[in-house]
Amino acid sequence: PEFSTLASAISLAGIEGALSFPESGVIGDPTRFKKGFTLLAPTNDAFSALPPEVLTGLINNPEKLKKVLLNHVFSFDYGSAALLDCVKRSSSGVCRIGTNFASVRILSDAAGISIEDSKVFTADIQASNGVIHAIDKILVPQGLVIPVKNLASEIASQSRFKTLNSLLKKTGLDAALTDGPGQRYTVFAPTDEAFGRIPAAILQQLASNPDQLKRVLLKHVSRTERLDFDDLTGRPRDLDLTALSGDTLDISTFGRRLGASVNDAFSVESIETTNGTIFVIDRVL
Repeated sequence: PEFSTLASAISLAGIEGALSFPESGVIGDPTRFKKGFTLLAPTNDAFSALPPEVLTGLINNPEKLKKVLLNHVFSFDYGSAALLDCVKRSSSGVCRIGTNFASVRILSDAAGISIEDSKVFTADIQASNGVIHAIDKILVPQGLVIPVKNLASEIASQSRFKTLNSLLKKTGLDAALTDGPGQRYTVFAPTDEAFGRIPAAILQQLASNPDQLKRVLLKHVSRTERLDFDDLTGRPRDLDLTALSGDTLDISTFGRRLGASVNDAFSVESIETTNGTIFVIDRVL
């Protein structure tokens, strides 16, 4: 089997070191469980079978890629005999084994061993610190959202951002929010309802002054390596970000269930994209 894409993905996600720890002893029956790893290895064809936008989303988001790859790793050496024995011992005929991110279901039939909806077609490839089973599909953890749109596309696709999208296009800032090499942004996105709170005359005046409009929009954008809702609401704290306009954004967080404030706006929702994060806010900054 060919694993060059998997090898590149492991390098991009930064987990080569974790998969290089040496074998360190035997637990229980040495023919079944050796301390080491089991790698459920998707082949090049398995990666190629992913929708192009999903593959691009993973490549552009190493943290997401890491989670997906860790869902292919058991912390013990499970040979095919051990997997079959696990299924046999299960009253339901389905064995569930925890991965380094979530867990997967192991099944077997006359055609062989299945991991979720992927087939093991080459088993028991021995390594110095574990075993490799070649599989024909990527095991994306249930509930893991893989972004497939960039910031500009995501904003344009949502009806609640019609005003914001129109103003971004008017100033040409929508082009800056497309995927660029190494560029990641946090966008605090006012909804149409938020723009509706601004008197129509002021909004019209703003729309007719490109320089002033651009400055207002740039106040809603910060260049960040990575920032998501967990970063903001994982625990109560205060955080300052510098917007592209040069203004300081004062952020106060209140925990996951209570959201965060950005200056005088409030956010309880974030949207991940391929080149950053959108925080939905209820006021124009």
